[in-house]
Amino acid sequence: MALAAVALAAKGVIAKLLYARGLSFDLVGGLRGVLAVPFYWAIAVLRSPGRAAHHATWQARIWAGVAGVVCYYGGGLLNLAALRTIDVSLERLVLFTYPTVVVILSAVMRRTAPSGSTLIALLGTYLGVMLAVLGGSTERIQDNVSGAALVFVSALTMGFYVLVAERMLRIIGSTAFTVW
Repeated sequence: MALAAVALAAKGVIAKLLYARGLSFDLVGGLRGVLAVPFYWAIAVLRSPGRAAHHATWQARIWAGVAGVVCYYGGGLLNLAALRTIDVSLERLVLFTYPTVVVILSAVMRRTAPSGSTLIALLGTYLGVMLAVLGGSTERIQDNVSGAALVFVSALTMGFYVLVAERMLRIIGSTAFTVW
């Protein structure tokens, strides 16, 4: 788990370094996929998905696959695209708003309003992000807004992934969810 957190945190820095060396978006995105596949295969081989996975419904397997495609491929590629125009620090700030996305989507799904203190925290988070996006140099604002929008959509995919995982982990287990 610690390695995954470090890899997620380092992804933006590594992508910016690769872009600075002249690599294209297609190549950086392709490298991300090629480097990740062996890790998923290792997880599948070293940690058998377990008994729960063998009894999982096809719907649970499809949801696990959809969550992976939406978050890993869709969200990841949007994030890499944004890094062509914005700084890593801004990308990290916007990307790590995904817990707020989980709070909002959970409230919508459960048809309950977040508490007052949660609403204040959400408002403070988004005001801070807005200040960071719009507070830079005036010639960078358009790049910051478009890049931050791409990263926010990536954060939406992460929120979607967390909510799907919350339900599917109970059904198929963490290893099967990760591998599928």
